[in-house]
Amino acid sequence: MQVSKTVRKKARIEIIPLIDVIMFLMAAFVLVMLSMSKSKHIPLELPAGTPPIQIGEPPPPPTKISIDSAGDFFWEGQRVSLDDLLLRLNGLKSQVDPKVLIEGEVSAQFGKAVVVLDEARKAGIFKVTIDTKVKNSIR
Repeated sequence: MQVSKTVRKKARIEIIPLIDVIMFLMAAFVLVMLSMSKSKHIPLELPAGTPPIQIGEPPPPPTKISIDSAGDFFWEGQRVSLDDLLLRLNGLKSQVDPKVLIEGEVSAQFGKAVVVLDEARKAGIFKVTIDTKVKNSIR
C-alpha cells in the first residue's frame, strides 16, 4: 500500500490589499486629528510701560544713510563727516523705535557700510537694514 503525500500550499500574504488598508487607516487618522485640533488663545496682559498700539498709523520711515563711491557719508541726502554721523546716530537712539537704512552706490566700499552698521549697533540701534537695490548714483 502506497501512502500518497499531500502537497501543502504555502500561505501567501497579499501585499496590495494590505497597502490599501494601511492607506485608508492613515487617511482616517489624519482626518480625525484635523477635526480634533482647536484654535485656542491665551489671554495676555501687556506691561504697563508699553505704549498702546495705534492701528492705522504708519510707522516712521527709517533714517537713510548713504555711501557714495568716493567713501563720503550722506544723512538723508545731506553730506556729513564720520564724526557728525556718529553724533547723529547717538541722537537717533532717543527716538521711540529708531530704524536705519544703509544704501550705497554700485562701486561704494562695503567696509564703509560695515563701519556704519557697527556704530549704529554701538549706539543702541538694532533695526539696521542694508538696501540691496542697484544704485548708480545716490546724489
